[in-house]
Amino acid sequence: MDIDRVPTLTVSARIDLASARAPRASVVMPRRTLAFARGEILASALVLSVLALLMCAGHIRHGGFYYDDWATLALARFSHAGGGLHGLWLYYGQRPAQVLYYAALDQLLGIDAAARLALAAAMAVLQATVLYALLRRLGMRARDALACSALSLTFPFSDSVWLWGVLSLASVAIAASLLG
Repeated sequence: MDIDRVPTLTVSARIDLASARAPRASVVMPRRTLAFARGEILASALVLSVLALLMCAGHIRHGGFYYDDWATLALARFSHAGGGLHGLWLYYGQRPAQVLYYAALDQLLGIDAAARLALAAAMAVLQATVLYALLRRLGMRARDALACSALSLTFPFSDSVWLWGVLSLASVAIAASLLG
């Protein structure tokens, strides 16, 4: 068969891009719905807090410091001549907010492992609550958003965010990124 004699089909269509508009999706909630949403978010935070309490209570009570927890405590307590903040800065200086966070933890909680683990659990609850609020804002049903948030709390991207006190900052960072 000769390739020059194969019939071809030509389709011509004119698209007017100036008049074509994509539908606009609005995710802004009416003012009267926002008051309801606040109560709903607080209720979900309560449910997620109870779940975190059931999940983390044993570890908070009997857990302790691990790996970087000890290193951070040592940097804050047995630092160079410049003091605790200077010692943290030498190690974590590329992340200034982390230096301030660890210094504040050392000042507020000292060497109380249970308080640091409780804070890590609370930060995981904050992260799950912010995820719930985001999913509701995007239009997901309340029970589905709560289920997703509960799953993100019970099966986080890494168990270290609630087992390892130093990594509570990761939950704060994730919550901040979800807030936008």
